[in-house]
Amino acid sequence: PFGSDEDFCTEGVLDQGCPDPSDCPNNTSNPDFYPSGNIIDCSYSIYDVENLTINDAQSGEVYVLLVTNYSNNSGTIQIEQTNSGTDGAGSTVAEIEVDLGENIEICSGSSYELNANSPFADSYEWYQNGIYLENESNSTLTVTESDNYTVIAYDNQCDSFAQDTVMIDFYFPVANSPVQLTVCDDQSMDGIEIFNLASVDETILGNQDISTYVVSYFISEEDALTGLNPINISFENTSNPQTIFARVENPLAIGCFNTTSFDLLVEELPTANFENLEYEVCPNATTPIQINVIADFDNSLDFYEISWTYNGVNIENENSLALDVLNSGNYEFTITSTETGCSYSDSIEVMEVESCVIPEGISPNGDGYNDIFDLSSYDVSILKIYNRNGTLVYSKNNYTNQWKGQSNNGDLLPVGTYFYVMNYEQNKTKVDWIYLNY
Repeated sequence: PFGSDEDFCTEGVLDQGCPDPSDCPNNTSNPDFYPSGNIIDCSYSIYDVENLTINDAQSGEVYVLLVTNYSNNSGTIQIEQTNSGTDGAGSTVAEIEVDLGENIEICSGSSYELNANSPFADSYEWYQNGIYLENESNSTLTVTESDNYTVIAYDNQCDSFAQDTVMIDFYFPVANSPVQLTVCDDQSMDGIEIFNLASVDETILGNQDISTYVVSYFISEEDALTGLNPINISFENTSNPQTIFARVENPLAIGCFNTTSFDLLVEELPTANFENLEYEVCPNATTPIQINVIADFDNSLDFYEISWTYNGVNIENENSLALDVLNSGNYEFTITSTETGCSYSDSIEVMEVESCVIPEGISPNGDGYNDIFDLSSYDVSILKIYNRNGTLVYSKNNYTNQWKGQSNNGDLLPVGTYFYVMNYEQNKTKVDWIYLNY
């Protein structure tokens, strides 16, 4: 046998140890005859059908059949393998062929070597998608791109050629990692929420075709690597934060996948509460009452945005935790964190009393009822309070609701009856009494 790349037509190669024709008997009558040299078998007879035997032939070996034509007349020579189909017989190829194999789907790696299997080829030409590749004349070609590749194998001795084409697809998926998937907590403040994992599919796939690649999610890296126990895309976290593993794969390329991970994070709400549980306004009030909101967070308000609505309509230019109101109705505040985007809202119903009366007594004991001498509905320009002896004990310009039983010096006044003079609504004056108790 010869190697597939050996030139067996070189002078002297085929006649090494070749016996004289007269010493080459008809192996039909003498099947055990094998001459010396590189001849495996020979037959020399007058009949038009002769037989040869090649023992222990191996796949890929090349044998040369030399036929003499003593008559020097033109004719046809037909070669037939007589044991085809029997165990171990294999098959023979007697003309140039080339085979690149089946189309190939490659999962990993950045290159692949194509091998043109053609025993009788003397030279090769390679093409990528029909474009000739210069300086590529070997039986192998290293490819790095998904495309159609064609090889033409030439048999220069017989002036013939053969060609084959194969499609190479690099299917190695990329799994890009989202920085983080965040949602805002609800008012339960338990750090547990529902996440829509499908919302990060596009980020994980990048520019990969979503119709070709599939993304699935897992709670452990082991499950992501094996593809077992995928979780629902509507997923409720069990810890905060929690790491989730994603697997990207091409269903057409079995076992071909890549993985990544990212965190789920439930952001806290910027909660706050109304200072009082009830707010009331007078009919046709001209002096507003103030609604106050107490924030439950320590950070500066520089990191938050505050807005108000009245009966569902946005109140422009109101962005503080205090709001002056004249009318009854529903007032709602919304606090939004500029860092997380999470918002918290709460509302209160401001009631309108049938008529506003001046309190006849106050009890500043901190229980939230009658703690202050509230005149906020009367546009008071000045309030003066006297004890039973006529001594001025408290005065205040532009008064609303500041008196809680204290003197001008800040000392608590004793229990008893006090008299007051109030100037209100520009030109009105009222003199009356009020009882102070604790």
